[in-house]
Amino acid sequence: MADKFLAGIGWKSDSGSYHESHFNSKLNKCFVLVSESLPKDDFRSFDLYDAVGGGHFAMYIGHDVCDVAFLKDPKHCEMDSGTIWSDGNDRGNPDFRFGFRGIFNGGGAGDEKTQKAFLDKVKQAFMSQ
Repeated sequence: MADKFLAGIGWKSDSGSYHESHFNSKLNKCFVLVSESLPKDDFRSFDLYDAVGGGHFAMYIGHDVCDVAFLKDPKHCEMDSGTIWSDGNDRGNPDFRFGFRGIFNGGGAGDEKTQKAFLDKVKQAFMSQ
């Protein structure tokens, strides 16, 4: 189901991009976590879909390299963000937000832990049962 879903959205594997699929027996859904990258720009995105129902359960946009000691720029990843919708409705209110809070909520809050916190929550909630 994951391969059929990926073909349907036109996703193609290339350098820096990958996907991971998992059937969650508790939720009775086949989840596909798709990752795209632009290595030259140090940019990474993740999207989590239900391969059968098509719901969009999670989204992350940000950087792969956020180590302040290495980059010498504490603001490099402050706009990195992730969002999770437990019901797969990306137009509804999210259940979890990671990182960037938006202009109306005081600006950035992402850091070197944002991507890991997002992926840990996605894998725990959707990709582990």
